[in-house]
Amino acid sequence: MNLKTLEILEEELVLAKATAHREGNEIFVTSDGKFVDVNGNRLINYCSGNFLGFDKNEISGGQCGYCQINNPFSCGNFDCLKQLEHKLADFIKYDGVGIFSSYDALCADIFGSLAASGDAIIYDECVNPSIQRGIRLCKSVQVCRCRHNDVGDMETALKITQVNRLRFIVVDGIYLQYGHFSPLKKICALAEKYDAIVVLDDSFGFLACGKNGLGSDEFCGVKGFAAIKLVNMQNALCAASGAFIASDKTVVELVKRRTKAYQYSPSITLSDIFAANAILLSNDLEKRLETLHVKANFLCEKLKTLGLNPSKPCGGIVVCSAIEKFVSFQETIKSQGFLCQFIKHQGLMSAVFYVSAG
Repeated sequence: MNLKTLEILEEELVLAKATAHREGNEIFVTSDGKFVDVNGNRLINYCSGNFLGFDKNEISGGQCGYCQINNPFSCGNFDCLKQLEHKLADFIKYDGVGIFSSYDALCADIFGSLAASGDAIIYDECVNPSIQRGIRLCKSVQVCRCRHNDVGDMETALKITQVNRLRFIVVDGIYLQYGHFSPLKKICALAEKYDAIVVLDDSFGFLACGKNGLGSDEFCGVKGFAAIKLVNMQNALCAASGAFIASDKTVVELVKRRTKAYQYSPSITLSDIFAANAILLSNDLEKRLETLHVKANFLCEKLKTLGLNPSKPCGGIVVCSAIEKFVSFQETIKSQGFLCQFIKHQGLMSAVFYVSAG
């Protein structure tokens, strides 16, 4: 992210902090539990939701489990969740990480929290449907819908929107409908040329692509070039819910402060937090990545022998044409333990296989 963009977002963060008290979103930290001190006045801390004062009760030992009662944010209030955010940031090599209760909640609010009326969003027509819904909800900005993987179309949109304050290029690392990568090298070169912000949805690439499992950007040789990275934790991190944003600390804090989905949604469960921790601390990630690629290639060759025209394996995903022959090889594929679903896109039916290293 260039310095000019970062300065703009830092100014936005200062403004968000300045207006937080007036909007009722100020963060109070106090040892008095159900009371807070505001400008010398002792007030009941209703924003904590601790109406009965159990945080200081003997049965909770001063705390209600892992929950920091006196934090008004409902989502990011677990110590262990904050620790997971730090571990994810260290693992993925970004300055900051914010974990949300769900992927849909993150996508619904992120563009509205970052983009203003003078900004533009340029997105690939095949990005994740949740992201497309989030872009439609952000009605105060200029939106440019580009043809799938058409870098020339994106450059035209960037030229048209040069007068805009900030410009976001939104792409998927791996497109589920096609089972192939986004041309991230060319897109990142465009973003650098026109001072745009790359927003990368890497839900299917994280822990499935790249030498270290860092995702599709590592695989394509542009690790860290995406200014904002979104990941659905239900995939590689085995969580029942949850999603995270990885970016500069300024961006992450600004999103947390402005996004109602973060402030007023429940945190992901402790079991999801511990599962994600265990995966990140696992010693056999590299071995699992190798196994995943071997099994994906095996499946691809199997589909070729059946004349189903499969795409090249993309992380843990293989896509082939869904035709009548599917019935004939269904049992063969099932015996190998691959999960399959059908996707209809632009009138064509495809069979999408999810390969597991387990």
